[in-house]
Amino acid sequence: MLRVAGCVCILLGMGGYGSCMAQEYENRLNGWIEIEQLLSGLIGYISYEKASLTEALMNVLGETGEKTKAFVNNLLERIGKKEGETLGEIWREESEIFWEILGEEKEEFANLMEQSGYLEREMQLRILERYRQKLLERIRIRKEKREGRMRVYYAAGIMGGLFFCILLW
Repeated sequence: MLRVAGCVCILLGMGGYGSCMAQEYENRLNGWIEIEQLLSGLIGYISYEKASLTEALMNVLGETGEKTKAFVNNLLERIGKKEGETLGEIWREESEIFWEILGEEKEEFANLMEQSGYLEREMQLRILERYRQKLLERIRIRKEKREGRMRVYYAAGIMGGLFFCILLW
């Protein structure tokens, strides 16, 4: 009787773990979509309203998701303090705090504003647009793979639970 109860608990736990992994993948994808919306807003304000980068950040604030709002608020707050940090340094530190980005993509995003604060408007736009295009491609690929990944996460959780149940039996 205890073995059966233990197996049920293991199966539920491992199924929950698979579900958490699937949710984490979904959250990362949603984070990328929010970042893309932020970049689209920045590009729009810089190109059409001829706004500076900090003005564009202020304008974009009301048009983004909660995570992006917190990110931009912290950026603007730290820029306003004028403690001698460059925009690139502030961007890097805040991006590491707010975004769940892994590997090479994390480094790319952190370096996005490394020199943008010093560049003229056209160069800022080119850098933002180039990164946005890469990001759109990554989002497209991740959306295509999403359903398969979700199935794998759920199945791996259940199969892992079954494996542990067999070992315990």
